This record gives sequence, structure tokens and C-alpha cells, in this order.
Amino acid sequence: MMDEQPSPPTEKVVFIDPGSHFEIRALPEHDEANAAAILAPATGAGTAEAAAAVVAALREAAGAAIYGAYIDHALVGVYGIKRDGM
Repeated sequence: MMDEQPSPPTEKVVFIDPGSHFEIRALPEHDEANAAAILAPATGAGTAEAAAAVVAALREAAGAAIYGAYIDHALVGVYGIKRDGM
């Protein structure tokens, strides 16, 4: 049996480009509603409610993380990752 992998970072800046003011960092809970609005078109239902359920599931899943992309501190993109155990 393989050792369990640690969860991805949750409170960490992942990338910063000072010239463009672009950064990727763990999505703070206070940005979840904005994240759901951004992700809504990517859900089968096309709704912010469906996207919010996906965000909540990622928050609860072991080995998962959700990140936000920001320009000048404004959320412009969202993505999540989940370890598959490989």
C-alpha cells in the first residue's frame, strides 16, 4: 500500500507575475460566490448553484484543492485539482 499523498496547499500563493499583476493562489472562502459565477457555464446545469456544489465538493475532498487566478486582486479564473492516488 502506498503512503497517502499530502493535500495540495490551501493558503499559498502558487504563482505571481509582478509585471502583469497576475497571480494564482488558493481560493479563499470569501471568493466562492464569484468562483461559482465564473464556473457556472462549465457545469452541466449551467448555474451558479451547480458550480457552488462543485466548489464545496472540492473543499471537502481529500487530496483536492481549488485555486483562483487574479489580476489586480480581482478573480478572473478558477480551477480545481484532485489527486487520483497514483
